Amino acid sequence: MSSDLQFRAKYLCGIYWHRLVPALLLVGVLAVATAAVGVASEPEPQQVAVETDSMTVETTLSTESTVTGNTSLYNRSERLTDMPVYLRTATPEVELIAVTSTPTNRTVSVTQQIVLELSATRNGEVFWRDSQTLAIDS
Repeated sequence: MSSDLQFRAKYLCGIYWHRLVPALLLVGVLAVATAAVGVASEPEPQQVAVETDSMTVETTLSTESTVTGNTSLYNRSERLTDMPVYLRTATPEVELIAVTSTPTNRTVSVTQQIVLELSATRNGEVFWRDSQTLAIDS
């Protein structure tokens, strides 16, 4: 059966050779032209990230407040440090202390921004959020 297919293919090529040869030449020329355009065109620029210099900058934030109001929880004039909650009636003023350490062998410019973020949640979902910038320092 394969010899029958070969015979038919030869027969069809013999009859339609004057159409097949130009079509195959055109396909070959298009393939070569496409390859030439692909090789000759400039590649698109690619962004490459290279780490050239790195350093560690560390910032710590602590809080302090002196009890000035009336409360049964703390003694008046007691100094509270890094408490999770400050009662406004007992400690109306809370001091935020931000300390940033940089490498000693480098001159570094650092800008700090302290933002107070308040939110209220119910059933694990936040239904109110507010933020206020308290300080910006360089």
